[in-house]
Amino acid sequence: MFSLWNERARLVSIRNLSERYGARGYKVYSGIPLVREVYRVFKPERVAIAFSGGADSLATVLMVLEGLPDSVEKHVIFNNTTNEFPENIRYVREMFDFFEENFENVKCVEVKPRKHFADYVRRVYYVSAKMKINGGWKKQKLRCCFNLKEKPSEEYYKENNIKIVFTGLRAGESIFRYRFTVFALTRGFAGVYIGKNKINAMPVWNWSREQVHKYLEKHPLKPKVNPLYEKGFRQIGCMLCPVKFFFDKELPPLREHYPHVYKVGLRLKREAIGKIFLEESVKL
Repeated sequence: MFSLWNERARLVSIRNLSERYGARGYKVYSGIPLVREVYRVFKPERVAIAFSGGADSLATVLMVLEGLPDSVEKHVIFNNTTNEFPENIRYVREMFDFFEENFENVKCVEVKPRKHFADYVRRVYYVSAKMKINGGWKKQKLRCCFNLKEKPSEEYYKENNIKIVFTGLRAGESIFRYRFTVFALTRGFAGVYIGKNKINAMPVWNWSREQVHKYLEKHPLKPKVNPLYEKGFRQIGCMLCPVKFFFDKELPPLREHYPHVYKVGLRLKREAIGKIFLEESVKL
């Protein structure tokens, strides 16, 4: 049975779909051509580029800074979730200097949520444990991504009248991102989702992980890649993200390089599971 639960299958599927929709006359672009087409169609005065510190977002930032005219204001946004690896924060701030030194009309901004991750952590692990035990995992139920990442960014976009946001979202990275890119594709502009309040543009939507890293390796400016990759991490995410602990993602490098964080995550997971079983036993 065909499955979309691996990166290769998702990439094959999304490329087949893009060929099919492209044959129907839909706009199918990626990379710098997508950036330029977005500018040609929408003529923005300013845009935002989400930069997490990961390779996908680094490639996206470079494509946008190179693909848009100097007259366009380019806001490079790092959302500090207060649950970041210290190396990632240092790396992002270093790259902020790199972007501003090498490109025109660039403003780099670090935004933060109103509440710290510590205010949500036990609730987030409890909800994660409940979904893992009962089935029906839904990321939106966690609310930590919304409160710590999406909401602060949305507030910044609104305050600065930004209607177009470029992100490093790739269809191959997860089933959720795959579905989002498919939805955008079926609306007529592959790699671009036109929402109610803003437009999400995704230059690397149909790229593989290998293509992204090859692009960065061959880039003439030789941009520095996040040192966390050298420690064995495949994705640059939150340190104590519950997905790591409930789906065993990225745990070996976390255990090796951040043993204290690893132990805290395991303890939070055990506490959450124990609380649920205690609640269930009381009902019996």
